[in-house]
Amino acid sequence: MVSRLVITDLVAKKTLLKLIKSKSYFTVDSKDLDSNGVYKYKYQVKKYDEELGKERWMDETKHKMVYPEQINRDGMKIYSIEGKQVIN
Repeated sequence: MVSRLVITDLVAKKTLLKLIKSKSYFTVDSKDLDSNGVYKYKYQVKKYDEELGKERWMDETKHKMVYPEQINRDGMKIYSIEGKQVIN
């Protein structure tokens, strides 16, 4: 099954698409993202659409926001996942 990661910059209104092999690990290079951007992402898979009678990209997940990583004054990394802060 072929899947892709769809990253959308809400400020610049640009989309970055990355094809992903099944069960593979994937990272996004920060150089591909604008530091002033506000991003959301979702995963899509290529599936057969009964109504259209052909394969097309279909959402596998809903959009999720990307929150920037922060480092507090004690040097601990703080980042958000789905709006919940995690300290690492």
